[in-house]
Amino acid sequence: MAAFEAHDSMRAAPTFVHPKYLIFLAGLILWIAFRIAFPNVLIGPDVYHFKDPGCNLALGHGFTSASYVGTDSFDRKLWLSQGPIFPLVFGGFASIFGCSVDSNNMFDLAISAILCAEVLTLLPRSIDIRLQIAFAVALALVLPTGGYEWPGDRPDHLALVFLLAMAIICNWRGITPASALFLFLIAGLTFLISPYYGLVGGVLAVTLVYHGSKLPVARLAALVAKGVAVAATPLLATIAIYALIDPTSIERFTHHAEIIFNDVGFVDKLKHALLSSGISSILRGVRWLLALAFIIFVLASVEPRKGWLRQASVPLALGLLLLATPLIFPRQGNYFVAIAFVAVTMSFWFLSIGGVRPRRRTAIFISGALILFAPLAPASFFVLLRLIETRSSYFEERAQIGANAAALSAAAGGKAVLVPASHYFLFKERFDNIFNPEYLFPGYDPSNIGATVACRAATSGSDPFPPALDARPSSTIIATPNSPP
Repeated sequence: MAAFEAHDSMRAAPTFVHPKYLIFLAGLILWIAFRIAFPNVLIGPDVYHFKDPGCNLALGHGFTSASYVGTDSFDRKLWLSQGPIFPLVFGGFASIFGCSVDSNNMFDLAISAILCAEVLTLLPRSIDIRLQIAFAVALALVLPTGGYEWPGDRPDHLALVFLLAMAIICNWRGITPASALFLFLIAGLTFLISPYYGLVGGVLAVTLVYHGSKLPVARLAALVAKGVAVAATPLLATIAIYALIDPTSIERFTHHAEIIFNDVGFVDKLKHALLSSGISSILRGVRWLLALAFIIFVLASVEPRKGWLRQASVPLALGLLLLATPLIFPRQGNYFVAIAFVAVTMSFWFLSIGGVRPRRRTAIFISGALILFAPLAPASFFVLLRLIETRSSYFEERAQIGANAAALSAAAGGKAVLVPASHYFLFKERFDNIFNPEYLFPGYDPSNIGATVACRAATSGSDPFPPALDARPSSTIIATPNSPP
């Protein structure tokens, strides 16, 4: 065991009676009450992609979905587009609490709360308690974001929970042979949430093992090789299961990958990531740049001493991940923010294990906190305004849907009902055969569509299927038998 290093900060579990946790708990209670009072739809555009298979599982239709990007079929098929863990977790939750707006809100809030608790746990104990309390207050104010972004019905928040758990394991147990293999297992499971985050987890696992151990190169390489085998085990098992149940599911996964890595130029993909959603997309790019500058500052603050490369390996790896993300995934703006979030929060953990010049620790902590909260504050304010503004129209819409459910069912005649992503949870429990109109392929058969549900956009325009985050409850429900959008 002498080959493994343990720090004082790793020898005890966190004390959950610390004021920062009490503030967090108070914030969580307030947010639960607020989301019950204001359950307005804040559905992301990917709800069909990641939560529809979970709802179908909860409603007894198996782990399936008909809504695939570019499909010409309305038939449910075994779901495989990214990793299956996120929709399976949501399906388990929906099996208990239902597949409704309210249950979806609580699911998102629960994942974000876990993420916030992890961030608080990673705060360095050496930082002044007043700064920690101020950080906890700021985090409580934006708790539904998890300190990352408002949930968009994507697996990002759950994947980040897994990634930060790796640092917490290092905090509590240090690096031992068993904990090292467990880090790789987490990386493999994270890959089954989302391949991008699994790759990040793999890099972090190797880095944390290298940083926390004093093994010679040969033994370190052997341990990493065992870790890679452990990480690959759940992935290979999942591939085998899918291949046995439905070999065509592998084709759907590769089709989704082709959409991400298509022939569109790098610059065009980058423009999509940074300009497709207005100011929110631009803020993603700004957070990425700030995080990169932040990591450079952390690296410059590492104490120059023997073994500097091992000591600085964590911020070095974070910096490489920051640089690699837009180069490999230029279209995925959410990944820019995610890796910025990981860089800042993992740097908080790095501060807690020493190696950084003491006089710079407070400056690093404050600058990291500003990177997390400065962009989230205005975004959260506008989301709150939207929730308050649309509350009454939301309840009117929900009542109208209930009143017209029988008529819409008769109009559909058992065929597919096209429902915008913004209204997914308002319709799913009443009509399980709903389909995302944005996923239609030019070759689809309009005769398979029984009804179309339209809503109005937040901005001017007559598009019946506005982007989910721009949708507003409509005053009418349009049901037209056999009518394509």
